[in-house]
Amino acid sequence: LGMHIVGIAKWILDEANKQNYDVIHFLSRDGFITHKVFDILRKVYHKAPKANYLHATRKSLIPMFVNNKADLYSLSEFMDITSQTPKKLLTMLEPISKKIDFAEDKYRSNGIGDMEKRFSNIFEFYSFMDIYVEFQYDAEKAKKLQEDFRNWLSGIIGDNDATFDIGYSGR
Repeated sequence: LGMHIVGIAKWILDEANKQNYDVIHFLSRDGFITHKVFDILRKVYHKAPKANYLHATRKSLIPMFVNNKADLYSLSEFMDITSQTPKKLLTMLEPISKKIDFAEDKYRSNGIGDMEKRFSNIFEFYSFMDIYVEFQYDAEKAKKLQEDFRNWLSGIIGDNDATFDIGYSGR
């Protein structure tokens, strides 16, 4: 694993130098070790870009992927839905959700029996999303959250910076 990480860090350095980037932002958690190796290697490079570790997990960024209702159904491309439960998803989506009384009862009465049971297939996930979209998705909250996030991020990531992330499940 060590030589693999060194190879990735060296490749990032070589590409960053070609592109003349100012800063490489390594996203957590997968970027942590690569960031450390990059910092060591950059000391021997002439004009190497700076490095920054940006604490932004994939799960914390999920609400940022949602620009409209259709995007909610695409979340299955960013996560293994069979490791998720309706309750976990509601927690992740809370920043872009309407507050409704007795939310779990609403899901149960619409066919989602056990909020703690993992989705066993894409159809269960889609059924859950159908209910979420109808009762809880708040497009205005989503838009506001994305604007706030963009403003925050623009103060960190410059025009001539790049980000690094391993990707979901190494893909």
